[in-house]
Amino acid sequence: MTSSSRRRNPHGMRPGRVVVAVFLAAILILAVIAAVEYERIQSLDGQLSSGETQAEVVYNLPGVAIPVICCPDLASSIVVGSYLLTDSSITPYSSFIVNGTTYPGANGVMLFFKVSPLSSPDDVQNASFVWSDTFNGSAPFPTYSSIFGGSVDFHWYVLDGLLFMHVQTS
Repeated sequence: MTSSSRRRNPHGMRPGRVVVAVFLAAILILAVIAAVEYERIQSLDGQLSSGETQAEVVYNLPGVAIPVICCPDLASSIVVGSYLLTDSSITPYSSFIVNGTTYPGANGVMLFFKVSPLSSPDDVQNASFVWSDTFNGSAPFPTYSSIFGGSVDFHWYVLDGLLFMHVQTS
């Protein structure tokens, strides 16, 4: 077979090289996206560690995992997807009800979120999470909560000794 009889695409590249070029381009795009998201998390981590306060942190993603470095307090409003989350903490906290069960208050800490759609800021629902005694980087109760009929989900977890709050919106 001569080189002139080999199949080439209209641009003069062999089909195998086209596949490799597309694969490398896809990896490059994924690497750029991962780097941007890593930078966002590092930026938020730096803000929380240094005590800086921002008026609002905006994630242009429907889901994000946010490290909670100190105390159950994010010290800002957060936009995830198309929802605004405004937090505040209460200590000590009074008794509260979850799914019809009353839980007594204690000398712990409660992190309270007011959540509203950006398109309808007066439509507010609340989500709250409780740490017994003091905040020590452990997951709160409940570790999972869903509001707005499942359109906003909170999930707390500890990974390598660091507490994360994952928020997923639809």
